[in-house]
Amino acid sequence: MNRIREVGTSFMGKAAAEVSQRFHNPISRVWLGLFVVSVLLQVFFNLPAALTPALSLLPHGTLVAITFLGFCCSTLGVKRGLAAAAVSIAVLAPLVQPLLAIPAVLVFAGAVTYLAASRGFKRPVLTFLACVPVAFLLFVLLAVLVVPVVHTLMIAAFSALPIVVTLVAASTATFLVIRKRRAANAEGAAPAPARKWYQVYNISAVRYCVLAALWLTVPFTIITNRSETIQSLQLRHSMSPESLSGLPTTIQDRMLPRTTAETYMQNLNDDYMTSVEPPHLQQRSTGGLWWQSAVHNNNRWGRIFGSSTRVVAVDADRTDSHSEDTPNSGFVFSDQSWVTKSVFPARHPFSEVAETCYYLNPDKSWSILLSYTSKRMSWTLPAPGTMIPYFAGVMEVTQNGVVHDWSVSQASERFKGAVLYPVSLFRKQAEAYGQWRNGWTGSKILQRNVLEISEDDSEDATINRQPYVQNFKAHGLQLIVSFEPKGDKQSALVEVLMC
Repeated sequence: MNRIREVGTSFMGKAAAEVSQRFHNPISRVWLGLFVVSVLLQVFFNLPAALTPALSLLPHGTLVAITFLGFCCSTLGVKRGLAAAAVSIAVLAPLVQPLLAIPAVLVFAGAVTYLAASRGFKRPVLTFLACVPVAFLLFVLLAVLVVPVVHTLMIAAFSALPIVVTLVAASTATFLVIRKRRAANAEGAAPAPARKWYQVYNISAVRYCVLAALWLTVPFTIITNRSETIQSLQLRHSMSPESLSGLPTTIQDRMLPRTTAETYMQNLNDDYMTSVEPPHLQQRSTGGLWWQSAVHNNNRWGRIFGSSTRVVAVDADRTDSHSEDTPNSGFVFSDQSWVTKSVFPARHPFSEVAETCYYLNPDKSWSILLSYTSKRMSWTLPAPGTMIPYFAGVMEVTQNGVVHDWSVSQASERFKGAVLYPVSLFRKQAEAYGQWRNGWTGSKILQRNVLEISEDDSEDATINRQPYVQNFKAHGLQLIVSFEPKGDKQSALVEVLMC
């Protein structure tokens, strides 16, 4: 036993020494820098897919995988670097593209088998067969246990990004000032001559003023990013609505409300092993408006991957009880699948799903469209550095489980007739617009032109709240919110906001 420990310690020591020696190679450091940059570009800007639609067809994280492969090969050597990179990429690949699960498992098992054989293990077949279930187990554990927890923590950390940045900047500046002061005292330098307060070239005074300003920004960012009032004000400043001279012409005024359409779908579903989710509206290529909803499979086989059997639709122009099953509309991974719920945070760690739409493509195939929101800093006065929500993009899941990412402009051009803009985000923006219509002075000092969404306060009104979807002749499907003057006795329609 002691001999085995000595051999293991010697092997680990030699491997660590060899890796450390190779890491000092400038080429390895260059590849490491490129890898870090590619991760930042992928996470924050979704590059290179955001540059052009053609690059959206590439596997997610291609640039990250290439730079990581270069770093491993420059650090560990070509053969071992390829094997080590293959092991790491194979574990993470199914999290960003589910269809890569089987080839990723095979690559993982082959890479581990090669690494074991290069170290003298002479049972490659046994190693390969043992690595296959291990790879599947690692993927499932990552998807079910690790990814949701990490995603929650990253969302919370990203929301507090200004606070963290200012706190780190102030602490770093304080450390540098203290270290410089101690170094000057240790050298026994002569004290600097006294200077007047107006002598701004006194660098020490400037340094301490900057340090004080940095520490003052810490409570400022805490207040601005924790106050809903300030966040609402900054959200209003981020909006620049266009003025219309009058209401545009409406077409296809649907007769069937959403709650009634959902009731029809549930009443006509006679399979107790399925469930119907709340419907959403789509304008199909034929021009008609339809309420659509996915039917989820609740039997033991359907629960394994969270699949859906079909999509049911209700004609929004008809008021009688009816629903139609659309052919060939099942999904391997539905929006409720654990696979989809793990793929999304792996591809968009700082975003949250806000809207789900089952979309009928012109070629009669179906797609799941997940509109997601994220947060970004607002740089406008009076509270720069406040994190505000925005519509970040759309993730598409095909019927076979292939995942694509689209920017807002790409999705609006590709999926015509779908209501992609998140309803919850537009509701929040509408409330901010009504409260801060004329800015802070108009709302708090002059107290004029303050609006509120025109709707009842009763519990029944909360079942189907604004915004509503309306089809306009010149603008297509739009989310619409109506406003009235704020108060208990005012109910005049004064303004309408569309998106």
